[in-house]
Amino acid sequence: MEYRDIGQSGLKFSIVGLGCWVMAGGEWWGGADDKESIATIHRAIDLGINWVDTAEGYGDGHSERVVGQALEGRYDQCMVATKLY
Repeated sequence: MEYRDIGQSGLKFSIVGLGCWVMAGGEWWGGADDKESIATIHRAIDLGINWVDTAEGYGDGHSERVVGQALEGRYDQCMVATKLY
């Protein structure tokens, strides 16, 4: 995996991130299996992806809750990008 420096912050983001909108399920995406979503996040981290993208608006916060569950005990391995409305 390749990584890029984020300014002078000392942070290095993988050039590939994982978008988590679909993990919210709901009317846009149909049902989403939380266990499968968590496994997907774990696999992404194992492959070197070190950031995920989510937002409160994804399933009224459901995506953020799934990401939080997936990162429990792995907070030092992944960064979370989000948006404010």
